[in-house]
Amino acid sequence: MRYPNEGVVCFLDEAELVPVVDDRLGTLIGGRYVLEEVIGEGGMAVVYRARGTLDRTVAIKVLRPVFASSANVMERFKREARNARRLSHPNIIEVLEDGETSDGSWYMAMELLEGRSLGEIVAPGAMDLTRAMPIMIQIARGVARAHDLEVVHRDLKPDNIFILRKDDGTDMVKLLDFGISRSKVDARLTSKGDVFGTPEYMAPEQINGGETGPFTDLYALGIVFFEMVTGKVPFTAKDPASLFAKHLQMAPPDPTHYNSRIPRGLAVLIHELLEKDPAKRPVDAHRVHQALLDLANARELPVPLGAEREAQSLRTGQQVGLSLREGDPWPGRARALAALVYAAFSGQPPADIAQWTREVEQTAEEAGRMRLASVAMQHALEEVDSKSRETRQRLGFAVDALGADVSRARDEVRVSKTLIEITHARCQELAQRFAEAHKEITFWEGRAGFQEPHADLALAYRAAADVLDTWKQAREEEDAAHKQVEAHERARVDLEFQLRELRNALALREDEAARQRSHHEEQIAEQGRKIAELDDRLVAVTGRVCTPLRGRPGLDNLFRDLEGASQSS
Repeated sequence: MRYPNEGVVCFLDEAELVPVVDDRLGTLIGGRYVLEEVIGEGGMAVVYRARGTLDRTVAIKVLRPVFASSANVMERFKREARNARRLSHPNIIEVLEDGETSDGSWYMAMELLEGRSLGEIVAPGAMDLTRAMPIMIQIARGVARAHDLEVVHRDLKPDNIFILRKDDGTDMVKLLDFGISRSKVDARLTSKGDVFGTPEYMAPEQINGGETGPFTDLYALGIVFFEMVTGKVPFTAKDPASLFAKHLQMAPPDPTHYNSRIPRGLAVLIHELLEKDPAKRPVDAHRVHQALLDLANARELPVPLGAEREAQSLRTGQQVGLSLREGDPWPGRARALAALVYAAFSGQPPADIAQWTREVEQTAEEAGRMRLASVAMQHALEEVDSKSRETRQRLGFAVDALGADVSRARDEVRVSKTLIEITHARCQELAQRFAEAHKEITFWEGRAGFQEPHADLALAYRAAADVLDTWKQAREEEDAAHKQVEAHERARVDLEFQLRELRNALALREDEAARQRSHHEEQIAEQGRKIAELDDRLVAVTGRVCTPLRGRPGLDNLFRDLEGASQSS
């Protein structure tokens, strides 16, 4: 969906934009993010631009408190963060963390994106193939990563695909909004019979409330690709029921009818993606990705950087801006207060004032040490997040490579099974022909009565032998095809086992990172509470010193210095 601030986007639920009076601005979220401004508002959440304590600008999506009591909404929100974070791919928005706010709501922190949705880009009409093809390739890459890690998006559409313009002028794709995604880990949240999605992009099995899976996303990809190259969706109707009927029953139009410049191979791929029967669609998103690469290379169209190289360039860029923030107010305040007391009492303050002034100095030093310790903990937490991100990406690219191997094995199984069907049909045909040839032999045997070497009987014998030889060869080909399927199936099973092991390794690393993150966050929170207590004490003691000195002549400039030290914080 579109947002009030053009060029800024984060996850938001589909809902009317509603005005909000927000009192959260300036508050601390998650112990290290200060909310700076509202950049998007939706029915269930508000999105803020926020500044991290280590000077990283992020987007924070905060669930409205009224929805915190809904277990379903809360779990869906958490799942959006969890699924997006573990996918960790250059073409999927990065979620940095999620957690609970002080008022019991939930938030997630994510990268702040500047650009436009694919929906805005295709709204005026069909895209030029030179620009469309690299975007399609990146979309397929992101979807393949999600599927390899057993996450099905279930609401792929142009408004959930965001396009950034890189410094070199090329496009960078980010898949958004995994709020209704489904994975084996949390399948309990949605069950067979549930209907989710956007009508124009919903697969037949999704409409029927049947089982959804990676094949469901592939159907949506077909519609997205159709829209990119034609400027239209394949099916339109005045109401959802009529639209659903077309998805279920009507063959999609040929995209070349709307745009004759579309390569025939791309039109065929889109048609395969839009098959009503999921089993007839491409075996997976890796196969779609490879088909797009082959088309791009054949027509010498631009191909985007590989996902691993893209991730390396992004990691380099992420190091910029992570510097220590300055701004501890109390050392300056303590010095200004000491100067004020010295001037007020000509260097001989009463014992209680002197004691309170020393207390401010000592407490300010203690608070300063705690702030430094807190910053060190923040750096440690950033290090945990950074290493976790690198691990996810490293294992993720191993998953990509293995997923591509699995895809080839699945395709080989499909091709071999097709060969079995062809050879089996051929064997049945030859068996019928042999039966007919045998009838011919029987007929001429009756005519000859085994008394004459009838020429037609010899011809019948030879014809039957030829059919039998051909039948025998076809049966050998069918047996070989069965063995080939068995070999490909063994390879597929073995590769899928390796893929599961990689997923398990990734999950274990994530669990360990989560434990480390939780430990650091608890320390940061405890340190924050102590710092807040010291700040309250400093405010109270400073007040005791200043209250009796207010209004004394000659101290105005020193009070202004003290106030300046406070404001400069």
